[in-house]
Amino acid sequence: SRLESLYQVYDVNRQLLSLGFSHPQLFNILADAKNADPEWERRYLQMWLNQLSLIHSYLKHGGFDAEFADSLERDIADFMTLQNMQRHWRRHGDFYPPSFQKLVNDILGKLEPPPAGTPGS
Repeated sequence: SRLESLYQVYDVNRQLLSLGFSHPQLFNILADAKNADPEWERRYLQMWLNQLSLIHSYLKHGGFDAEFADSLERDIADFMTLQNMQRHWRRHGDFYPPSFQKLVNDILGKLEPPPAGTPGS
């Protein structure tokens, strides 16, 4: 069942990326484009956060090996460098389980703040 869960996680990741090939504006969202459609941005970032939260839940309940936790943390850190994802997290992060909130907030605490005067700072 662990292998099946891992397959499902990677399949959802593949589907989320495939959406970007069908809808290039989604790749603009992952590039932190300033002119992204707000509704598309909100929904696409929400799908990614839901996926990361699900992976975190699997990890917490022993569904994956510990090395997968390192990969998840790097993925979250990468997403959290995006200004649009930071804004999204500030608006919607409270809807996630406390353990996932702690993980993301700890990662955000390690990131350097944006230079003063930049959008989102």
